[in-house]
Amino acid sequence: PCITTRFTRSTEGDVTSLTRALHTDIAESRDLILNRMLSHDWDLLVAGLGAGHCAGHQLWHCHDRAYPGHDAASADDLLYAVYRALDQAVGEIIAKLPVATTLLVFVGPGMGPSHVHPALMGELLDALDPPKSQGAGTLRRHMTALWRTLPPAWRQRLLSTGHWADQRLQRADFSQRSCFPVRSNDNIGGLRINLKGREAKGHVAQEDYPARLDRLANQIRQLRNAETGEPLVTCILKTREHYPGGEEGAMPDLLVEWNERAPVRMVTGPGLAPFNVTHPPQWSGAHNQHAMLIVRETASGRVTPGGTLPTSASVLDIAATLNQACGGVSTVGHGRSLLP
Repeated sequence: PCITTRFTRSTEGDVTSLTRALHTDIAESRDLILNRMLSHDWDLLVAGLGAGHCAGHQLWHCHDRAYPGHDAASADDLLYAVYRALDQAVGEIIAKLPVATTLLVFVGPGMGPSHVHPALMGELLDALDPPKSQGAGTLRRHMTALWRTLPPAWRQRLLSTGHWADQRLQRADFSQRSCFPVRSNDNIGGLRINLKGREAKGHVAQEDYPARLDRLANQIRQLRNAETGEPLVTCILKTREHYPGGEEGAMPDLLVEWNERAPVRMVTGPGLAPFNVTHPPQWSGAHNQHAMLIVRETASGRVTPGGTLPTSASVLDIAATLNQACGGVSTVGHGRSLLP
């Protein structure tokens, strides 16, 4: 359902039909998992229920009373209803497992309000570091605005042509810039320096790279949500300092984590004329860093109570935990098993 509605903002979509489709998906996934589980011999069974992901993105505004577009007249919390159906389906699956089964249940990443569209980074760079020529960028923005006015069915039919045209204009636009946006996800924005020797039409010298990156980081750090006065971003990372290795050149040079505590409609900053954000968030819900892992060990039947995992626990530890539970080593890459 998330894919079929990706051209419609979640606050404008048919949430009743979407919710019905999600409940059907949960029931069918549960039945498939139970069929495979009960009709086959297995040593390891890995199963997933994905409806919570789509529900969190598309139905957050049905749950969060403070979110713009929330229907205060509706008493139904459609997101909660989907999560409750997921919980029931998981319970029905677990109830059919042999008692001695070692069980890992991972729920995450969490969801919260989404107030930023990935296109915001491009809008910021237009203001902070405008291209030498506005031609391709201006045409691309006009075409994007026109694209958003088309009915979803038209956009579906024209998707490949629209993507081709957008990529052509994007390459022409980015070649004129000293830096350009790199799409990551709704939570994180990225940018790359148009570096000589790395980019196809790079024109920033290697010796100027550190200072250019520092200047952009400082400019972004000082940006504010004009309505709240809060910083626009909560964290800025230079990827080379956090992701060493031979592939760092394929990543954004700078990553920023957006401040999602309030809607972002206007941005201000030192030396920057206040400007309106033209791209509303695509979803009402966005990922956050909250997650839950439940572990039931075979030998003891012990279950990890809530909040007892080490504070250093990472999502990377899940693979190592699963590997040890299957009789393997307790270390996988940077992950460490959470089993004793």
